[in-house]
Amino acid sequence: MRTKKTGRKLLLEVQPKVVDRLCSQLRAGCSVRTACQASGISQTCFHDYIRRANPQQSDHTPEFAQFAERVARARGMGKARLVAIVSKAAGRDWRAALELLRSIAPAEYASRVSRDQFEALKKAEQPEVVYLPQPQTEITTSIHWRSLPLPLNEAQLRYIAGVQEQTREQGEQ
Repeated sequence: MRTKKTGRKLLLEVQPKVVDRLCSQLRAGCSVRTACQASGISQTCFHDYIRRANPQQSDHTPEFAQFAERVARARGMGKARLVAIVSKAAGRDWRAALELLRSIAPAEYASRVSRDQFEALKKAEQPEVVYLPQPQTEITTSIHWRSLPLPLNEAQLRYIAGVQEQTREQGEQ
């Protein structure tokens, strides 16, 4: 005598086209997250199905093993397609070849930067700050100068110098 299954039906059984869309997205090179979002399946459900593909799981069924096999094949095809594109570009641009080497063999080709080099790069990226002395004349607008110096970059200094020059010219007339 056969017992009737209870509980919710599997997405694999109810909507097989969702799995087709998911595998299509993975073959295109999408991440699991993006493929799940585009296919209308939750990541939790995806990872649960992959977990249940393991024969050692108590809730394992052949449908999950087939799902995991299709997903693995689609991901492999997507990676192979992207590697082919980068390999083709590597013939024209050395940076593509270097990126491919870095992703295939990171231990040998990954960039290594010492702590001192990192600090020097970090400092080089920060804009130079120039501190102006507190103005000698009193300003009668709603802006009040404080005793702290103001950090200004070169463009701001040029603008202020231009405004000061215009003010002097207007005062002389």
